[in-house]
Amino acid sequence: RNEVYKLTLLTASCFTPGYYNNSKATEEVITLAPDGKSRLFHTGDLGKLGEDGFLSITGRLKEQYKLENGKYVCPTPIE
Repeated sequence: RNEVYKLTLLTASCFTPGYYNNSKATEEVITLAPDGKSRLFHTGDLGKLGEDGFLSITGRLKEQYKLENGKYVCPTPIE
């Protein structure tokens, strides 16, 4: 598997209701799930599933650059 995925977490009741006094920032990272009840938190991280089924963080969405050939790359490796 060579696909890179955007990471999204299903939130629980103990999770933050959002950014304090900043509803626009909250709307950018927390959305409603397809079931219409649950909330999803978009982490901004990118990851790949390995052959062993483990998730590896490969970079941050905001740190990507688009190359001339149209491919997106993350210049900073994750330790």
